[in-house]
This record gives sequence, structure tokens and C-alpha cells, in this order.
Amino acid sequence: MKYELTSEDKKFINKATNIGKEIFYIYEQLANLEIDGKNIDNIEYKSNVSKLRKLVSIENSIYNMEILGRDRLKNLIEYINNIKETENMNDFINTRIINRLIIILDKYNKDPIVYLTSSISDDLESITLLLSNDYINDPKYIEYKNDLIKTKYIRIFLDNRLETKCLDDDLDIPNNVYLSHKLISDYLEFDERFLNTYKMEYLSLFILSQSSVIASLSNKDLDSYIENMKALISKLTLKSALILLDSSLVDKMYHEILKSDDNSNNSNHSKSYIILKEAFEEIEEDRKKISTVSLHRRKI
Repeated sequence: MKYELTSEDKKFINKATNIGKEIFYIYEQLANLEIDGKNIDNIEYKSNVSKLRKLVSIENSIYNMEILGRDRLKNLIEYINNIKETENMNDFINTRIINRLIIILDKYNKDPIVYLTSSISDDLESITLLLSNDYINDPKYIEYKNDLIKTKYIRIFLDNRLETKCLDDDLDIPNNVYLSHKLISDYLEFDERFLNTYKMEYLSLFILSQSSVIASLSNKDLDSYIENMKALISKLTLKSALILLDSSLVDKMYHEILKSDDNSNNSNHSKSYIILKEAFEEIEEDRKKISTVSLHRRKI
């Protein structure tokens, strides 16, 4: 049965959309400032971060003032998802609203797996943001720098938990990441074997989908700037997911994903094969920037 919006629903969506647009505008300003070489030490950049913090606070008040029960949340999420599919609205704004509503909906679910999944997802986003920032500052990717910067701010905009973490640091992206999923797993008393199995199951979707995106690109495709940018974003997501897995599992996936040499797009002479191979080979260096927080401390 199709859900019909109440007048209160319409008012809420309107307010959430309007504040979302204002917040998105600030992110665009921050991206443009960084493209112009102005970042956290710049007065104008700091001013925009301050405006952003105030707008997010107002947005929080809008959500906090609503009575968002489980059924209403599900209906609102379904409705906005349908808007995304049928109307030419700002997809980023709608995705931000949906993601915020999902976070609230998750609080109704007492299943420990939900908490573990959220922590793994948060760690995945934090790693991807770190690697994105590395690529932005890497001369090897200078051609893609401006779009990488824009993508970085969109990534923060879409994820409320990531945004909160970034605003705590005034959008100064650190050079390392402290992972939380092991801490959550310890607290929930999941054993190591279960955690590793669950991570593999959860992250396999990311790994296989991003690997497929890259592998499907021919050399001719990768002559295009747009397709190269797509491959770069997929590579970042792929690496982030791989970092969260044990080295033994990464080695196994390396051979599984790269063994299809009979595929013309995946031969060891193709650009897509080289990109995939780089993603796996860069993992050990990337791991040096990752620290895991755990309830269990090693005895020295």
C-alpha cells in the first residue's frame, strides 16, 4: 500500500530539504576554497566551517523536535526513496535525509549485529576519507585533484556520523585512523573468528562490486577522464574494504580476483588489471596509517 504523507510529514521533509540545501552550499564553498589552495588555516575556510557547524546544529534540532517512531521512519524513508527514483530532485539532499533517518531507525533495533555493522561501516568511511585525502595530495593524481576534493566533501555531506567526526576536528583530516569495530566487537563479546567471518561476509559485496567496476573497463574506456575518475573512486573504496580484512584473506582475494587472465579486460597488460593489482599491492603501506582500538591490550 502506497504511503500518503501527512501534513506534518510534508512540513518535516520541507524543513529537512531546505536546511540540507544550505549545508550542501557550504560544502561546495569549502570544496572550492580547497581547490583554490585555501584550507584549514585560511580565515574564509574557518568561517565556512563555523557556518557549517551552526547549520548542522539547526538541522539536528529539526530532527530532534520530530516524533520519529519506527513506522513513521520506515514510511518516510520509502517515500523519499521513491522521490529519488521518479523526480529530478537533488539526489545528494535526499540521500542525506535518508541516511539520517536510517541512523535513527537503527536505534530501535537492539540486535548487536546492527551495532557491529554500523561500526564497520563507519570505519570503512573513515579509511576511504583518509585515502581520498592522500590521493588529493599525491602528485601522481594531480589531474584528478579537483574532482577528488569535490568527492571528499560530498562523502562527508552524505554521512552524518562521518560529518560529526570531521567537524570535531574542524574538517582537518588526520594522517591516521583509529578503527572502532574491534572495540565494539569486544564489548559485545563476539569472538575473533565470528568477527573475521562477519567482516568477510559484509565487505565482500564492496570488494566484488568495486573490483567488477574496475575490471569491466577496457583500455579504450580508460582513455576517458570520466572513466578514469570512476576507476579511481572504486579503487579507493576497494582498498578501504581490503584494509579491514586480515592479510591472509586479502591474499586469498588477490588471487581470486586477479586470476582471470583469460578476460581481455583483466589481462596483465590491461590498464584495469594494473589498477586492481595496485589496489592490493598498496594495502600494506596503507595499513601503517591504521590503528585498531580494542578492549584487550597486549602484555608487554
